[in-house]
Amino acid sequence: MRTLTILVGILLMGVGVFSVAANGTSFLAIAFVVGIALMLVGFILCFSYRRLNRDKEETVHWVLIEGLTSLLLGIIVLTGYLNADIAVSSVFGLWIMIAGIRTAVIAYDSFQNETFKFGFGSLLGLVNLIAGIYAFFNMAIYPLSVMVIVGICLLLQGLNVIKIGAEIDYKKPDIIKTKEELVAVVDFLKSPKKYTDIGGKIPKGVL
Repeated sequence: MRTLTILVGILLMGVGVFSVAANGTSFLAIAFVVGIALMLVGFILCFSYRRLNRDKEETVHWVLIEGLTSLLLGIIVLTGYLNADIAVSSVFGLWIMIAGIRTAVIAYDSFQNETFKFGFGSLLGLVNLIAGIYAFFNMAIYPLSVMVIVGICLLLQGLNVIKIGAEIDYKKPDIIKTKEELVAVVDFLKSPKKYTDIGGKIPKGVL
């Protein structure tokens, strides 16, 4: 699941680059590609939520929120409800602001617990927040092309998804986890009587 989440993040960044490269065209021209990518990201994040470290409850719930938000946004894009430039900029701006707010809330909780460390995640969250605010007020500040705004939002969210994927715990197979266990299994196969006499049984899944 970790690899799949990271790959989906890279895919989302690719769609972002494609959006920026398609500057000058209508958003509706790439709406289908963007919508499918968002729905895919939403599904993967919802599944990734189950694999995240449950010791970080304040973090994992936000991942589920982001997954559901991406899924909902993908559906909205595919149904064609976003057909005005100002609506596209505002909705994508809000989407990215959610990621920035998530990081701000987590950083505040860490600061309260005296475990806060400013790093890549905090910097990415700050950039998300600034980009989201700018995209939301795009038409009122210094208007950029809708395609550029969408591309920037997708690039940032792609980085967010890659970061989430990197935080998924990798679980080793339950059969053998250490060198000592491997040695014990080999010894059992060589001299099973020594173990069966004291009630030992061959581990499931070895043969």
